[in-house]
Amino acid sequence: MFPTVRMRRLRGLKLIKETRISIDDLILPLFIDENIEGKNKNPIDSMPGQYRFSIGGVVEEVLDARSMGIKSVLLFGIPARKDLIGSEAFNKQGIIQRAVKRIKEEVDDIIVITDL
Repeated sequence: MFPTVRMRRLRGLKLIKETRISIDDLILPLFIDENIEGKNKNPIDSMPGQYRFSIGGVVEEVLDARSMGIKSVLLFGIPARKDLIGSEAFNKQGIIQRAVKRIKEEVDDIIVITDL
C-alpha cells in the first residue's frame, strides 16, 4: 500500500477559499409603484416572488425585512408619469424621494440605496 499524501500547497490561496455569505451581505430589492393605492402590492409576472408596492406597503416590507436582520434595501421607482429625460428623478416629490423619507422616518438603522 502507498501512504496517503495530503496536498497542502493550495490551502493558502484566496482563490480557492470557501465563500461565506451572511445576512449582512444581503440587499433587498423593492419596487415602488406610484399607481398603487393604500398598502397593497401587485405581483410582477416576469419576476416570480417579486412585487410592486405602494409607499405604505414598502414601509411595511422594509420593517419586516429589518426585523429579520436585513440591513439594506434597494429601491426602484415606477412613477405615474414618465418622459424621455426622466424628469421624475429630479422631482422633490417623486416616488423614490417620498419613499426614502417615509422609510427613514419609520425604520431605524437601515441603509437605503436608490435607482433613479
